[in-house]
Amino acid sequence: MMSITMNLFVGNYAKWKKRGEDLVRQSGLDYTVVRPTWLADEESDSESTAERVGVSQGDKISVMKTRVSRKDVAEVCVEALLHREATSKVTFELINKEQEKKAEEEQEEEGEKKTSKKKKKKAKKGQDKEEDKWERVFSGLEKD
Repeated sequence: MMSITMNLFVGNYAKWKKRGEDLVRQSGLDYTVVRPTWLADEESDSESTAERVGVSQGDKISVMKTRVSRKDVAEVCVEALLHREATSKVTFELINKEQEKKAEEEQEEEGEKKTSKKKKKKAKKGQDKEEDKWERVFSGLEKD
């Protein structure tokens, strides 16, 4: 989905991006490929980035429907480095769950079918350690 969308706007963008990712995967080096949706400068109301962001694999999300802040992308990259067991040799898309939820609500209002049937877990605020929150964000990621 993301590949098709990006190719419409930038000729062969996805082709070359995929080629670069494939070369990194074949290199034998340790890596994590983070694919954020549209980047934004805006801040969020949520206290914790770990509660605000979500990950997906398999290029299943629509890049046009959600934005993720540059600050959140940076924090996810740092946390991915700190959680190598879960994120080594992994590729994932990064989304803003708050915006994804808003987009889904707008679709429902328009009478359209939901495009995402993700299971959403809600953490108890103030009771979880930040470390545990990040483990939940990265749990379930499959190696490439």
